[in-house]
Amino acid sequence: MFRLSFSLLLLLQAVTARGDEATAPVSFREQVAPILVRSCLGCHNAKKAEGGLNMATFALLQKGGESGGELILEPGDPEASQLVELIRPGATPRMPYKQPPLSDAQIKTLERWVKEGAKFDGPSETETPIASLVDPLRGLRQVALEAPVAEALTALAYSPDGKFLAAAAGRNVLLFGAETGKIEATLSGHPGPLTTVRISPDGRTLIAAGGRPGIDGSITVWDLATKSKRHEIQGHKDSILDAAFAPDSRRLATASYDREIKLWDLNEGKELRTLKDHTDAVYAVAFAPNGALLASAGADRTVKLWDVPSGRRLKTLSDATAELYSVTFGPGGETVMAGGVDRSIHLWRVAQQDASLVKSVFAHDAAILRLVVLADGKTLVSSGEDNDVKLWDLPTLTTRKALSEQADWPQGLALSPDGLRVAVGRFDGSLSFYETTTGKPIVTMNKPADAVAPAKPQLVRNATLNPPSPRSAVRGTSVRMVLTGIGAGNSTSIVFTEPGLTGTLVRAAKPDPNRLEVDLVVAADARVGTHRLGLITPLGVSLFQSLIISARPDVAELDPKDEALGAKSFSVPATLTGVIERPGDVDRFRFEAKAGDQLVIEMQAKSLGSPLFGLVTLEDDAGHVLGESAPVEGAGDPRLNVTIPRDGHVHLKVTDADYAGSPGHFYRIEVGQLPYLTDLFPLGVERGRQSTIQVQGANLQGFSTVSMTTEAAAELGSMPAVAVVLPDGTSPVNRRTIVVGEGRQGVESSENDRADRAEPVAVPGGVSGRIERAGDVDHFRFEAKKGERLILEVFGRRLGTSIDSALEILDEKGVAVPRAVLRPLDQTEVAFREHDSSKPGIRLTRWGNLAVGDYVLIGRELTRIRLLPRNPDDDCTFWNERGQRVAFLGTTPEHHPMSQPIYKVSIHPPGTLFPPGGVSPVTLTYRNDDGGPDSLKDSRLTFDPPADGVYVVRIEDVRGLGGESFGYHLLVRKPRPRFQLSLSTENPSVPRGGTTLVTATISRFDGFEGPVDLTVDGLPPGLTATPSRIEPEDFSASIGLSADASAPAYSPPTWRVTGRAKPASSTSLAEGDLVQVVDPGGAAGGWIVVSPEPNLRVEAAPSRLRIQPGQEVTMSLTVKRAPQFAGRVPIEIRNLPQGVRVLNVGLNGVLITETQTERTISLYAEPWATATERPFYAVGKAEAAGTEHSSAPIDLIVGSGGGSPQISSTAKPR
Repeated sequence: MFRLSFSLLLLLQAVTARGDEATAPVSFREQVAPILVRSCLGCHNAKKAEGGLNMATFALLQKGGESGGELILEPGDPEASQLVELIRPGATPRMPYKQPPLSDAQIKTLERWVKEGAKFDGPSETETPIASLVDPLRGLRQVALEAPVAEALTALAYSPDGKFLAAAAGRNVLLFGAETGKIEATLSGHPGPLTTVRISPDGRTLIAAGGRPGIDGSITVWDLATKSKRHEIQGHKDSILDAAFAPDSRRLATASYDREIKLWDLNEGKELRTLKDHTDAVYAVAFAPNGALLASAGADRTVKLWDVPSGRRLKTLSDATAELYSVTFGPGGETVMAGGVDRSIHLWRVAQQDASLVKSVFAHDAAILRLVVLADGKTLVSSGEDNDVKLWDLPTLTTRKALSEQADWPQGLALSPDGLRVAVGRFDGSLSFYETTTGKPIVTMNKPADAVAPAKPQLVRNATLNPPSPRSAVRGTSVRMVLTGIGAGNSTSIVFTEPGLTGTLVRAAKPDPNRLEVDLVVAADARVGTHRLGLITPLGVSLFQSLIISARPDVAELDPKDEALGAKSFSVPATLTGVIERPGDVDRFRFEAKAGDQLVIEMQAKSLGSPLFGLVTLEDDAGHVLGESAPVEGAGDPRLNVTIPRDGHVHLKVTDADYAGSPGHFYRIEVGQLPYLTDLFPLGVERGRQSTIQVQGANLQGFSTVSMTTEAAAELGSMPAVAVVLPDGTSPVNRRTIVVGEGRQGVESSENDRADRAEPVAVPGGVSGRIERAGDVDHFRFEAKKGERLILEVFGRRLGTSIDSALEILDEKGVAVPRAVLRPLDQTEVAFREHDSSKPGIRLTRWGNLAVGDYVLIGRELTRIRLLPRNPDDDCTFWNERGQRVAFLGTTPEHHPMSQPIYKVSIHPPGTLFPPGGVSPVTLTYRNDDGGPDSLKDSRLTFDPPADGVYVVRIEDVRGLGGESFGYHLLVRKPRPRFQLSLSTENPSVPRGGTTLVTATISRFDGFEGPVDLTVDGLPPGLTATPSRIEPEDFSASIGLSADASAPAYSPPTWRVTGRAKPASSTSLAEGDLVQVVDPGGAAGGWIVVSPEPNLRVEAAPSRLRIQPGQEVTMSLTVKRAPQFAGRVPIEIRNLPQGVRVLNVGLNGVLITETQTERTISLYAEPWATATERPFYAVGKAEAAGTEHSSAPIDLIVGSGGGSPQISSTAKPR
């Protein structure tokens, strides 16, 4: 009776519980807020309140918008609530607008919530943002294991009689019956994970090798007949990565991560010899058939040949370009082959203890894992990280057959003794057998479920996004698009940078964290051209990728073939697509053209994210070149404009100009008689006035001029595109720009190749000209007054012309005007290597005579020391802007050879005289041929007239070239000191409970050298920012963004960064302050994602430091690693003020090794360091994940110093 009553009671409780659950009120926090955030908040937030409706908080939601007002919600009455009315089918317009409608279940949830009183169960109706109630991580699908996880099969070996196949799986060896495919025995008890298994040639012995990484390598020796363990051998200091039996079945060679090779006597279980010569991990070993020669391959990119009896290294083969993972001998030991990370199989001929490279074949699209040779010596089998297994003919190394695509990395590879089967073991634990003659699969088996690998904590990585597939779409259509990248499969939304595109995430039945399908809808009026898209994921916002939108379906979507197979034929107009799959690959297309056709060929590769450095060539049937795009470093994708000379077939060749190639070197080409602009003139217009622009190009339908009026408030120096609409309503495929100036903008009108023929130019004003032929120069005269600085600037490359201009100021007699005198004070030299004209680092022979802030003259380049070398293997860092070296006083960064003298100099006014002796002073004149990182080689000068009078400006092409395309526009104006602010990322990812850094960078214009104060506002709740300052004459500073534990994972984009500076003449904040506000991403971007807790945390003690000029202080840095990360941590100290540096930096920087958690560093303030208070940061790197993790801000207070780091100078070096 008691049991019955107790059971009945439990049943009643269960029924009551289910009833309570069914009648529980709808929770705003748990059920309503997620619907509003995902479907409504994007258009109804504080920044963008469509229809006046702002849903940022519950109180604002209750207020309603412009149409419904408080009728948005009528608690208890869903029929009277506009919120419910507008989401139902048949509503006009139905919400969410232009987005997928809410599901029936979501609509019912909102109806029921309103009927129950529309109650709010969050913290505060007025203060709590609705977005903060929703964490997208909670909404992600939790995937439970539906089957046990098998151990990876890392190695395979057949017994010589072909009866058994041994497979290394975790710490066990599985013995499969070769005919039945069943496991007949399991050899267990190995002390560490196995990397290799081998069976002796006599079939009596099996060895399993591996070990514990960083601890030891071990070998277990088994009697194959009795399945009993003979020996367990240890000797290496790290894991064994490969092993090979000698033909006598007694000796064994092992290769280890400890860089050593060991030879063993297995009968006695003793070490015979250690071979040392590799400088990095040794991944593979192989005996030659005679047993006297051993080959080894390693991460040092070499194959080494060894004489086994003596242990002597005979030869080092260094032809590979990356780590080598596998090595094997060919038939008779006459050849040796190796493969690895460079994706190529290299074959060397071995003769008399020597070897020479015969050929290298590009074999796989990713690293090669294994190489095995068939017993007959005629077939090689390779496997790779591209999930491919291939059969090759020997010795020609030509592809015979590729096996069906593998489900995972084929790490194990073995050939049956009769050569009829190849066994493939994979990382997912599966095992397959294939026929070697046909490549057909025989049987596939999965490892039994008795050994399940424990789940390992995963490293937190940054979100990435690969180019979409397909890479283009036609407007007015829909397409299913596949996106891949780290975290892509867990995306919460897809974002586009401009209207016309919408995407709906398609959830897969079997989710892949790195793969996502999206249903893309392209509006009929979407802009034709390149669009940008990105993903918002729990790991952050991915970098954006390009997507091409076309006006009409592609005439031909082609897969071009290699040159040897002939050209692919098509008719124009057409869109061509293809891939330069390997180095040296050439794609050919063939089409018919008529005499007089003006063909335009436009490639898109770099603009779509492809690394292709495209070279496009057009030839006739006889092979004569009709036109070729000459790629220019730093330029965009190639375009070709060719007039066909005669009727007939023409051939279009596409390749990579740098002889590169890979599956990622894709391209897209438009071919046809497309309208195309080649030239505009004049190239400058006066602000607020109407101007007539002459237009030249191909297929312009007789169009030759366009009228253009710029706004009176247009920004001076801006470069708007000229709107060209042809008679048929179409526009050219390319855009060209002009520059906006103030004052009269003239045109070169006569021969002005000498100073005495100089044409006048107004001040302020400008003039358009052209370097018409090689060696041509132009001169213009202008009036200037002493004490009234002027800016002279050429616009050419920035407007799309070919000129690489040089600008020089002369007096009225044509003599160069001196700018400054440089007096050499000390000398060093360029060391170690040649140095290009852009990188900020240059190696020096010595620097004890130099100091931070010194000016140095290298060739004709005047630059300034930013950081001295930390050690003899470190470069001296010079002043730079966004990584580009900066030159001073109008000089230009140059290429510098080894041993070139470097002079430390002081700067003096023109005409200064010095006592005799030493290196002669150098006079600089007003001359420039590169205006800086943003100039694209256009020239720019700041001119301080030495006296009232008339001056002449001389313009030429620095290479001495000229022609129709060498147009330019010269502006002469008064300075407008200002700055332009930009951010390193507009979509930062901030780790929960941690800090991330955003670098703010400014471009300085017209002599603005002052500090810029940086503040951040509009951050989501739970996030804070540490203000920062870009110091005088500097270009960047770090802003720290920190997230507390309660910060929402995702919030609408509302944050802004403000840069504020005082005008040069002002000493206090005023209405005239220079202010720039950066709205990250504009109206469609600026997303901040609070990502999972980081791989590591960096903590500093103390968190506040005081230092005096000339003083040294110490601090400690502590690293706290997450369970998923155990690696070393390089640390970089960022945002230190000028004059403060880290002293005790080793060859690897500030490094906390794998076994350490703490490091002490010393900071030193130069004697000239100025008083300031500034936060700095210690940034640790989790190298395996490619992520950075910053400490919280560390406050640094620098006391009053000894002045400026500059050499005493009366000239301002800008």
